[in-house]
Amino acid sequence: QMEEALKACDTSIRLLSTGEAHHNRAMAFFWLGRYRDAAAEFQSAVASSPGRHEIWCGLGDANHMLGNDTDARKAWRTAESLVQANLAVNPKDVDMISYLVLYQAKLGDADDAFASVVRLNSFAPLTPDQLFNQALAFELLHKRDVAVRLLIQCVKDGLPRSLITHTP
Repeated sequence: QMEEALKACDTSIRLLSTGEAHHNRAMAFFWLGRYRDAAAEFQSAVASSPGRHEIWCGLGDANHMLGNDTDARKAWRTAESLVQANLAVNPKDVDMISYLVLYQAKLGDADDAFASVVRLNSFAPLTPDQLFNQALAFELLHKRDVAVRLLIQCVKDGLPRSLITHTP
């Protein structure tokens, strides 16, 4: 299915090269384990859409999978900064807070991540996507028991298992 998705992305890019199209292609490469191709597509995506935190995160993830941790941290730091800018406008944006938790964990900023978890959970109930970001953060912060409990809840609440299995 991912190969078919790549073909669709190629067609989309031929018709109109946008950051979103490159982001979709990058995600397909990432899910296929083609991290070098994914990183190149994420670079194209951030060139077209530099204000999208999720693209910067993807670039960081691809670089991390390639062992380029310095580049990964730079990309994740940019993603975190973009989320912080969004939260400066709307401090109650629960989606943004859930991304902040994840990016802080990716950067190893445990104290900040745990403080953001408290902030995030003050808005309960959370969506499956928000719970998933929190679960990933807890895994990155070496709190596997909490991460597993949250992942179980994510699946119960309708998060596709494929998203969990394809996330590094």
